[in-house]
Amino acid sequence: MREYRESIIWKVLNSPLIVVVVALVLWPLLSTLTASYAVTSLKDALVESSKEMATEFKGAFSGNSEKETKKILDNIEVAKKIKLESVKTAPSSWKTQEKIIGTITNNSKEIIKSINLTASFYDTSGELIDVQEAWLSKIKYLMPGDSKDFTFTRNLGSHSDPEDELAKRKGESIEVVLSDFSIVEESKDSE
Repeated sequence: MREYRESIIWKVLNSPLIVVVVALVLWPLLSTLTASYAVTSLKDALVESSKEMATEFKGAFSGNSEKETKKILDNIEVAKKIKLESVKTAPSSWKTQEKIIGTITNNSKEIIKSINLTASFYDTSGELIDVQEAWLSKIKYLMPGDSKDFTFTRNLGSHSDPEDELAKRKGESIEVVLSDFSIVEESKDSE
């Protein structure tokens, strides 16, 4: 008789209707628990990934190794010893261009290459009217103690522009600074 009762109870509990009712009763509870777990897991994952991103971002700006820091400081010391002199505008053979000339001197003990200058052009009232970068590609190397003359041009407009308009666009004054260069590293073979 006991087996018969257990069989009937098992059949009732195993019926599709009971399974659906139990599922409907437990569904909100399980959904809430699952959603809460999912939100917590997502929050934890976001916090962790944002910490990693912050560390990487910070490292990009302050994570210089000692070797990199020394190289930057060495470059700054060399840059202080590179002088730009006699910088001015000069007549150009093209009415649409302004020619800039000057002399660069390497007073450091390093050989430099890949020299880049930034020129700022000002009008008669001292207002900035243009900025241009110029690679001194004709100067392959600048040895310690050497001086070399340089030239580059600035475009003022097109050939169809009136000459008085082109003349107005010329800089009244110019300021040129060293913006980049490379120090020639000694080869390991020469040691």
